Amino acid sequence: MKSAILSDIHGNLEAFQAVLCYCDRIGVEQIFSLGDNIGYGPNPAECLDLLVTRHIPSAMGNHEHEVQTHFDPASHLNISLCAIVSLEWTRDQLSPEHIRYVKSLPYTILIDDKHIGVHASLDEPDRFLYIMASQDRTLKSTFEILQYEGYKACLIGHTHMPRVFCEDGSYQVPKERNFTGTTTITLDISQGRYVINVGAVGVSRDGDPRASFLLMDNDQYNIVRVPYDYEQTRKKLLATQLPLCQELADRIMKTK
Repeated sequence: MKSAILSDIHGNLEAFQAVLCYCDRIGVEQIFSLGDNIGYGPNPAECLDLLVTRHIPSAMGNHEHEVQTHFDPASHLNISLCAIVSLEWTRDQLSPEHIRYVKSLPYTILIDDKHIGVHASLDEPDRFLYIMASQDRTLKSTFEILQYEGYKACLIGHTHMPRVFCEDGSYQVPKERNFTGTTTITLDISQGRYVINVGAVGVSRDGDPRASFLLMDNDQYNIVRVPYDYEQTRKKLLATQLPLCQELADRIMKTK
């Protein structure tokens, strides 16, 4: 069975639609989202609507968590100014129905009997702790939970950078030099347990502006990169006339 695991769509409708078109074309049978479907991008409501109409299960990301209530930026010092500005604007674009949907999202989602999904980590998933390196305590705790629960892999997003962390302490960085067209990188997943970061659909941070997601086909795991109409997304962001909208727009095409 072909399954697509998406994360960090971030209100980027062009990227989301490009990924869905690719999935439809190759016959993907089930699609999941690991959260942060909103924030930063210009089409939060439309992306949520598409999740619902396509019956795509989603976990809760930190942007869904924060958008539910008005918050004091002074008490959220770990959140960037871009994120704060975007969250306030995003909240204004959502209907009460959207907010109810966002509140209903679970922190973890079961992909199948071997895989569990979460936005950031299984270690206190409601705190959205980052997994950046093999030495992170959060990664060690996630592996302990995987072993206890009997899963082969935990699928995550949050950092916007595709990575594979192995139980033996090694890791893989699936990356290419050529950023054109649609490409697929097969991951070396064999024995042991893994934490797989699927990358970001809407706002990449690994130097490759294309949308990134994980494609699972039985025992084969692939990071897929899909181009989309970056310029259209940039134009929409600039049209919002938000403070820092230029910085938000520039992030779409960031290649460093």
